[in-house]
Amino acid sequence: MGTRIRIEKTTELLTKRLLLVAACVGLLTVSASDTLAASQVKRIQFLSEAVAMKRDVHVYLPAQYTKDKKARFPVVYALHGLGGNGGDFFELGKFKSHLDVLIRSQKLRPVIVVAPDGSKGYWANQPRIKGKRSERWADYVSKDLVGEIDSRFRTQPTREGRALVGLSMGGFGALSIGLQHPDKFHALISLSGAIFPTPPGCKGGGLDCSGKRCVRVPQDCSGKVKRIGKRAHYRNAWGYPPRMAHWKRLSPMDLLEALKSEDAQAPRVYLHCGTGDRRFHPFSEQAHKILENKKGIDNIFRSVKGAKHNWKAWEPETPRWLTWLEAGWVRLNKVPALPSTPKAATPTKNN
Repeated sequence: MGTRIRIEKTTELLTKRLLLVAACVGLLTVSASDTLAASQVKRIQFLSEAVAMKRDVHVYLPAQYTKDKKARFPVVYALHGLGGNGGDFFELGKFKSHLDVLIRSQKLRPVIVVAPDGSKGYWANQPRIKGKRSERWADYVSKDLVGEIDSRFRTQPTREGRALVGLSMGGFGALSIGLQHPDKFHALISLSGAIFPTPPGCKGGGLDCSGKRCVRVPQDCSGKVKRIGKRAHYRNAWGYPPRMAHWKRLSPMDLLEALKSEDAQAPRVYLHCGTGDRRFHPFSEQAHKILENKKGIDNIFRSVKGAKHNWKAWEPETPRWLTWLEAGWVRLNKVPALPSTPKAATPTKNN
């Protein structure tokens, strides 16, 4: 009898242990599955012909990229500010968290986000100087980077499948590059953009709205350019004294003025700046007035009370411009969405 009881207890104990092992294996399996399905941020490197050097690039891939091997995804290119790098968007801007939440809640279709390192080049092609190789930072983005990402990842390689966002110097770059290449980017987002109406250190370039219509005050760089114009990042980007023909080819303000309402490839534009950002807020305000004078161009300007020139202003703005992008994709109906994507996203209103 005692032997029988001992055998039953041993069997019961063995059964419990087997169940525990099975449960652990199940947990490990679920955990491994979850890990495989999670979004990820990769750091890649490639050699750019435009700047003749290898550059680091941070790439966000949504969970669906691993789940659906046949799906293709739109791409958002994110340009950092002066003195920053591509990793800032994920470390300081909490991009991964924002993207994961919006995609999971079906407020945004799964997207790839690409954040390159652009040094202090103002995302501009430098003017040609005899005996010196010019670094072409605009070509680095619009040609080399786009080509590399399209060949390495499953992207939607069309203008409707690409957007540009940038902050500060990157805001200058997003508008400058996007407006020069409307065939490659359909939406442009400038966060506290350094979109100077005239080269820093020069006079004029602003808007005079005293009459019925706003008129640009002529730019004047003929006199002694202020010391600010000698700073290396400005000098390298458009020369010192500024080469005005070169400046006009890359200046966001000049490019915005050249936009035509009837242009089928006129991009959508999202402008954001805080009223506490005293240097750059007037620039975004001017850019918005230029766009408002051109009927039919989809644009929005978010002037945020008290916000300054820092990540406390840019990080909380991320869900707003991402859902604005989604609303545009829904209206375009040219960017295929995955089955789980919502039917529509509500556009953000100014406040």
